[in-house]
Amino acid sequence: MSVQPLVIRPQDLSMKVNELSEKIIYGIMSQPEMEIVGLSSAIFLACSAVNMASDIANVHVNEISFDYVDIPVVGKFEAFLVRVGRESAIDRKDRTAEEEKGMNLSTDREGQLITVRRGEKPERLVTICLIKFQRVNKLKLIAAATAMNDAVSLALLMTEGQVAKYPIAINFVDLTSLPAREDPSKKMTGISIYLEKDHKTVHSSWHVNLLKKLLKERKF
Repeated sequence: MSVQPLVIRPQDLSMKVNELSEKIIYGIMSQPEMEIVGLSSAIFLACSAVNMASDIANVHVNEISFDYVDIPVVGKFEAFLVRVGRESAIDRKDRTAEEEKGMNLSTDREGQLITVRRGEKPERLVTICLIKFQRVNKLKLIAAATAMNDAVSLALLMTEGQVAKYPIAINFVDLTSLPAREDPSKKMTGISIYLEKDHKTVHSSWHVNLLKKLLKERKF
C-alpha cells in the first residue's frame, strides 16, 4: 500500500472524529484499501472515525483485530487494527448472525451479553466473564463511546492475559451506530466483540505484517 497507515495516538485526543474520518475518506479516494490503528486511550477515537467514514462514504470495514504492541522505552499498549476498502470483503451482517446464533443475548445471570462501561474495574469484568464461561462457550462484549477502550482492554486480558485455564479467542469484532444517550437524534459508535472458549485467536497475515511494519518504521 502506498498510503501510510493512519495511526491515532493518545496525543491525538484533541482531534475531532470528523477530522479523522476525512483522513480515512481521503485515503480511500487515493487507493483501494487503507489501514487505521488506534492506540491505548485513543482506540475509541479510531473506532468512531472508522464508523463515521463507513456510514457516510463508500468505505467498507473488512477486518478488525486487537493486539498488544511493545514500544521500546514507553511500554506495552493495546492496539486496535482496522483494514478498510472501497470493496466489501465480508458480509458483516451475516457474520454477526452466525456468531449470535443460539446465544442468549441478555445481561441477566444466564445471559451471554456483557455491557462494558467506562471506568469499570477490569478485575470485576474478568471475573464476570470467567463465571459466565463456566456455563457457556461464547460471550458478546458491547460498549460505546470511550468505554470502547475498556472493552478492547478486557478482550485482550481474556485472550492474552493468561487469566483463564483454557484458551479464549476473539472470533469477530463489529462497529455499529447507536442513538446518543443525550440526544437520540445524534449517533455514537458502539463496538461488539465476540469471544469463544476453548479456541485461540487466529491473526491474519495482514495483522502480523502490519504490526511488523509499524514497529520497524517506528510509526508508534
